[in-house]
Amino acid sequence: MKRHLKAILAGGLYIFCNYIIAYIPCWTVRKLLYRMCGMKIGKHSRIMMRTVVTIPWRIVIGDNTTINEYCYLDGRGKLKIGNNVNIALYSMLITGTHDYKSAAFDFYTEPITVESGAWLAARTTVLNGAYLKKSCIVSAGSVVTPRTVCEENTIYCGVPAVKVREREADADPKPDIWTVYFR
Repeated sequence: MKRHLKAILAGGLYIFCNYIIAYIPCWTVRKLLYRMCGMKIGKHSRIMMRTVVTIPWRIVIGDNTTINEYCYLDGRGKLKIGNNVNIALYSMLITGTHDYKSAAFDFYTEPITVESGAWLAARTTVLNGAYLKKSCIVSAGSVVTPRTVCEENTIYCGVPAVKVREREADADPKPDIWTVYFR
């Protein structure tokens, strides 16, 4: 009985997050409601409209981070996103998967960590167990495969994403604080 009640509450929270909160046009209100659902979101961070969120209480987002519209944040296996991270449109961070060796395709999760200063370009997919180190870039349409470690200050590209070169940029970016309240 307790298990069924938890499943019903989790399902209701999923609907609340993704069919109500995700459509509120003011990101400061969305941020407040996500926090009320257990998500930890730092100062000046924002999640844009129509982003799908699962298990928000297992998601931690640092300061000055932007998650753009139509993204997917999967908290089932824990998701940690650092400070000054930019995640572009339609990107997906997926912590859960199925064991292809199992006859029943058993489900399991692994945490994803995205360290400070990283940029995930449009339609990037990051799969279970991936670890993106400080200031790395994953180019548009790339897929970071399970348990991949993306090195610090490097650029990754492709399917599967592979290192293409070192990144030449400021070691510690200081982004401007965004003052737009709707989106």
